[in-house]
Amino acid sequence: MEPQEPPVVPQDPVTPQDPVKPVVPQDPVKPRDPVKPQDPVKPQDPVKPRDPVKPVAPQDPVKPRDPVKPVAPQDPV
Repeated sequence: MEPQEPPVVPQDPVTPQDPVKPVVPQDPVKPRDPVKPQDPVKPQDPVKPRDPVKPVAPQDPVKPRDPVKPVAPQDPV
């Protein structure tokens, strides 16, 4: 025996789709505020010349140290 095909089930009729809604136009992009010009750089005060270096006062000459006294020889242990 040949296998029987299942009976064809009638399908519901295709429901019509809603019409496509038109795209809502968006607000135009607002232009950005123009860049504000910056204040010009203020010229700096000229550098004041430094006070001249005072000469170093001469110091007293270094006193010579007392000569080292020779170590007394110790007795051998």
